[in-house]
Amino acid sequence: IIFATLGLYSMRGNRTLAEEIGRVFVGCSTGFVAVVIALFFQRELFQSRFILLAGWLFAIIAVSVVRILVRAIQHVLLRHGIGAGYLLVLGSGPQATALLASLDSQPRWGFRIAQHLPGSFKNSIDLEQALDESLHRFPNIDGVLIAE
Repeated sequence: IIFATLGLYSMRGNRTLAEEIGRVFVGCSTGFVAVVIALFFQRELFQSRFILLAGWLFAIIAVSVVRILVRAIQHVLLRHGIGAGYLLVLGSGPQATALLASLDSQPRWGFRIAQHLPGSFKNSIDLEQALDESLHRFPNIDGVLIAE
């Protein structure tokens, strides 16, 4: 529950490694505090405080190492297009060109271009028709970017 509230079960890699390890530290520390409080209210005395501290430190190290490995595997899979989100890019001009170049050069961002529709969509009817046609041809589109 603690890790879920900290967002550590989200698989999108939009956090830096330092942010993620910081959240792991907060999550493990919160769990450690919960265990200490539970032991405090228990009638029996827990003899070894070292075991508690070693378990807390081991949990932080183990969870951090596993998170780093999962991130590395996720980046490798995204480079090969596995797990990537497919985008429909609308528009032309320098912004669209820069956006397309950035998305093509950075596969680890997790996005692939399903289709690019150049042109200007000033009229909402033209935009609606273009979207409708593209979504019927490419039903796996996860997002639409308008670059004008």
